[in-house]
Amino acid sequence: MSEKEANEVPKESAEAEVPKKKESRWGCPPDSRCAAGFPKIPREDLQQILKGLDNWELTEDGTTIRRAFTAKNWGAAMAFINAVSEVAEAANHHPDFHLTGYRNVAIDLTTHAVGGVTELDLELALKLDQLEVEYSPRWLRERESLQRTHSKSSTGSQNQ
Repeated sequence: MSEKEANEVPKESAEAEVPKKKESRWGCPPDSRCAAGFPKIPREDLQQILKGLDNWELTEDGTTIRRAFTAKNWGAAMAFINAVSEVAEAANHHPDFHLTGYRNVAIDLTTHAVGGVTELDLELALKLDQLEVEYSPRWLRERESLQRTHSKSSTGSQNQ
């Protein structure tokens, strides 16, 4: 084998070596369809897994996990949504947001490419659980488990 032949890379290997766009630390690389490669997690498994995640529930159709809460005010709700946006963008895995009544927040996670919940959704849920939320004090009082595990709530009015 000549030196030239020894240094040549087969065409299919060369294509595999083409660098992708900047990859996130976890999740899918930007502009990729990697989510389609993750299998859906069966409903029964999700119900067990969600017992270990505060404030996440499986939707009735079994294709989405949802976290819902009442923030202290509009600013607190938007601060959380903006923080989620940064985490989701880094993962290239984007939730659906619902903001109603100016401070009632719901986040839906699903992997659209497979029509259900995958490991990507659970990873993102864990990351989102690490974000600080300024909950409504009243809402938080009604959920003792969250008082122990989540960060600051306001010490303002007791009727918020």
